[in-house]
Amino acid sequence: MSSFRGVEFADGPHEIGSGTAFMLGAGYDARIDQKLSLTPAVTFLYNDIGDTQLVGSTERRATRAWLVAFSIGMMWH
Repeated sequence: MSSFRGVEFADGPHEIGSGTAFMLGAGYDARIDQKLSLTPAVTFLYNDIGDTQLVGSTERRATRAWLVAFSIGMMWH
């Protein structure tokens, strides 16, 4: 489950929405020496918020987001 909350202005309403999300990631520990490993990883995220609301009326329809993140970590043993 995901939740979206737009920017809140001090003198007005904010945009909100909710929907489903799916995340999948994978990484691998590659040992560099006896005490150090590098861990490259990739993560995919899909978020389907759907219609967002602003003061009870539809603001945006079929709001979706895709994210692909690449990362690298280090681990000392």
